[in-house]
Amino acid sequence: MIRSILACLDDSSRAPDVFDVAAEVAARFDAKLHPLRVVTLPEDVAATALEELARMAQRAPRVQSEPPLVRDGVAPWRQILETSDDLDVDLIVLGSHGHRGATFILGNTAMRVVNLARRPVLVVRERVDGPVPQRSA
Repeated sequence: MIRSILACLDDSSRAPDVFDVAAEVAARFDAKLHPLRVVTLPEDVAATALEELARMAQRAPRVQSEPPLVRDGVAPWRQILETSDDLDVDLIVLGSHGHRGATFILGNTAMRVVNLARRPVLVVRERVDGPVPQRSA
């Protein structure tokens, strides 16, 4: 059963889509939603991030959204995992930016969270219309 969800939201243009998916899941399960952003910059950026997350939470009035969280750290994936453990959430929702090449091999934030999380992870990918890419041999 899903009782609480950690919605990991960066400052990209895709963050509202990730939030909307997390809010939809929260509404369907009547779960609490914990919006989170990890920042690596000064405190004034953290204050701005809190304001942005609070505005985003207003997009889902039917969902019980907990106060937004802003954590600082140079490794966002680590902060996401620690916060998910601290809050004992049932699901982590985050976006993937569809990286390719070396970033894909080395692992990005979404990949590390998926590989290291101790709970289910829902990765929201950008919807791309057209044929499914073929796997190269």
